[in-house]
Amino acid sequence: MMSQGRSARTGIIYMAATLLSLLFVAAALGHDHGLDAHLPIQHAPEFTPTPVPDRIVLTWTGDPAHSQAVTWRTSADVTHGTAEIAVAGEGPLFAKRAKEVPAKTVCLKGDLGPATYHTVEFTGLTPKTKYAYRVGDGKVFSEWSHFTTANDWAEPFTFVYVNVGHLPDAGLDFCDPHPVNVPTGKLQICG
Repeated sequence: MMSQGRSARTGIIYMAATLLSLLFVAAALGHDHGLDAHLPIQHAPEFTPTPVPDRIVLTWTGDPAHSQAVTWRTSADVTHGTAEIAVAGEGPLFAKRAKEVPAKTVCLKGDLGPATYHTVEFTGLTPKTKYAYRVGDGKVFSEWSHFTTANDWAEPFTFVYVNVGHLPDAGLDFCDPHPVNVPTGKLQICG
């Protein structure tokens, strides 16, 4: 019995060592930029912009109790953008009260070809209120999304910041499982 336990443990250790070795090899190959530097960037059709809004990002540019901003991307043939916003309510009737806000639009050329980027800032919002919004060109829209404005006085809050890169300078790699306590809430950083 004892030798079977040792044998199983030894097998697990060998398997773990093999997997770890493969991870190191994959990481080394993935970070060797000199090997494939001469190869052209391959077109990835699944990431090409379309008339349907994508890469929709909600943020704020001023006072988060009274404003929010949203950016999104479309194909270059979409020449203008618009967003709709309404106080969220029960059921779909809130959409009838939606206010249209024109976007600032700019066309940029990237690795996947030209794309149009749009930005809207929602202002004059009521603190601590749930809103529904969608973005598009007036005909083709995203789904409705929601946000709640901040209170107009300081109160504890929690949010998660997600970044695709690592934060080695901050001593954080991937995701720190322990939120950082800050004076007005908690901050969890994932990278």
